[in-house]
Amino acid sequence: MLILKNYLLNNLDKNNLIKNMVNAQEWLEQNYPQNGVCLIDDGTNQNEKREETTYLNLDGKQLEGVLNLTDFVNLDWLDCSENELTELILPNNKELKTLYCNSNQLTILTLPIDNQLETIFVYNNLLTSFEYHKLNPQTLKELNLSNNNLTKTDIEVFSDFINLTDLDISNDDYNVMDYVNCCLSSLPQKDKINKFWGSLESLKNCTKLEELNISNTNINRGLEYLPTDLKKFSCFSINWWIIKVKVLDEASKKNFKKWQTDHSHLINNAQIITELEQYEEVDQSIQQAFCPTVIKKIEEQENNNLIINTFCNPNQGFRLWLDEKTRQRSEIIEKLRTENERYYENIELNDDQSWYYRGMGYFKEW
Repeated sequence: MLILKNYLLNNLDKNNLIKNMVNAQEWLEQNYPQNGVCLIDDGTNQNEKREETTYLNLDGKQLEGVLNLTDFVNLDWLDCSENELTELILPNNKELKTLYCNSNQLTILTLPIDNQLETIFVYNNLLTSFEYHKLNPQTLKELNLSNNNLTKTDIEVFSDFINLTDLDISNDDYNVMDYVNCCLSSLPQKDKINKFWGSLESLKNCTKLEELNISNTNINRGLEYLPTDLKKFSCFSINWWIIKVKVLDEASKKNFKKWQTDHSHLINNAQIITELEQYEEVDQSIQQAFCPTVIKKIEEQENNNLIINTFCNPNQGFRLWLDEKTRQRSEIIEKLRTENERYYENIELNDDQSWYYRGMGYFKEW
């Protein structure tokens, strides 16, 4: 029912609706004059200058066009959702923590550098790119980018956001159906589908994740790396669209906790891989700390046996010991990865699904 409602809302003929849209910047100048104070008598920001405003609610004000809030330098909370904004400019809003700009027509969103953003809802827009690099990995907790038109993006882009609790990068079914129909009929594509791909292994350091939605994306493996205490996981897909997500789709339809219990060996493998890779990073740091010249001196000087015994087998040189340990770890990691990969590769397709998958190879190019 919710999907049908969203479909009708997104495909309703807007020409039949009576709207009195207002230019966003003109509205801002009338109600928040650049050289004056807020003229809106709502008990919130009245008589405040732009630079004094910390809370700004523009939800459903029938604003259109470009909204530039550069002068609101102390803004902490902003809601400009449910309008028809095409561009939102926030380069100087470094104090901003909460941003709701969903359900507009945004093609450009300019975020502040060195920001303190904790919550960003930008779903149901037309963004083709997003400024991930401007986000603060230490503060960001909630991010919803669903139902945009983001170009091919590996979800590794989220790997540094270790404090994320909620992440939604999904596409709604009706958007996917429109996209597929346009592809099959050679019609102009409707620009509203995120093209995320990759493995959920990229999120292995996001241990605080509680809710994750990757529905109708081309993310096709890595379930075993998700936090064991994940509360809500959605990865539904149209089977004849992305067959490789079938395994993830089944895990979503089941209780995800049950999937984790049934596939504990995959999770154990993932945990071992993660730990071994961490050890490898430590060894690389040691290698960098002990430059070749220093390593050579350690190996040559008999009076440094204490140092050698601390790091390696006394019968081997320091460098050789590290190389051997790295080789052994690589072999174990490769073996465990291969075992886990087999789970995702062993997907049985019926004739119809195979036909669609072969015939729609452009999705594999994401």
